[in-house]
Amino acid sequence: MPNYTKIDLLRDLSVEVDAPRGTLKQAIDAIFQLIEARAAAGDTVRIAGFGKFEKTPRTVRRRRDRDIGAMLDPKDNPMLTFTPPRYDARAKRRD
Repeated sequence: MPNYTKIDLLRDLSVEVDAPRGTLKQAIDAIFQLIEARAAAGDTVRIAGFGKFEKTPRTVRRRRDRDIGAMLDPKDNPMLTFTPPRYDARAKRRD
C-alpha cells in the first residue's frame, strides 16, 4: 500500500476546492505548525471527527556508553502523538 504524502494531499485538495496549490501549501503548513506549537506548549489539539494531537513522554531506559562504560541517564524526549477517534460500534447504523 503506497503512502499518501503531502504532495498527494495538495494535488487532491486543489482539485476539490479549485484553489492554487501554493496557497493550499501555505495553509497546510500553517495548520501543521500551529498543531505542533500548541502541542509543544502542553495543549491537546482536538479536531472533531479526526482525532487529537498531544505531547506524550517517551519511555526510555538507561543505557551504557560502550566507549567509556558509564551508565547514561535517558533524556526527557517527549514526542508528538496522534490518536484517532474511537470507533463506537453502537453508533453504526443497523439495517
